[in-house]
Amino acid sequence: SVLISPCGGFVVVADKVGDVLQLKIPSEDNLECVILSAEETDPISDAKNTALSYAQALIMGHFSCLTRIAIAQLGSKGSAILVSADRDNKVRVSRYPDAHEIESFCLGHSEFVSSVCF
Repeated sequence: SVLISPCGGFVVVADKVGDVLQLKIPSEDNLECVILSAEETDPISDAKNTALSYAQALIMGHFSCLTRIAIAQLGSKGSAILVSADRDNKVRVSRYPDAHEIESFCLGHSEFVSSVCF
């Protein structure tokens, strides 16, 4: 699953190993802090390689493959919740962007949850 954060500044990605990553969307104003240039030296040829990587953050994880994620804005104060579903029949409701703060689990599904929406 891939979605845009409520503020529009981040892409939130759920992968097959259960991690949820947050990547900053580059703009002309913040391009220098989003794209990090790293120079690495190859020990065999002693040549320098310049690699570009996007700033990313792991915001939460499951022990199972994630099937869907969704973010819902709560009120006008900027608070939001992140709902994630996995192949172990669980739905997790967390605060966003502080997804380590779990609000609740929705348990009791007889099969894996394939969709969540608001």
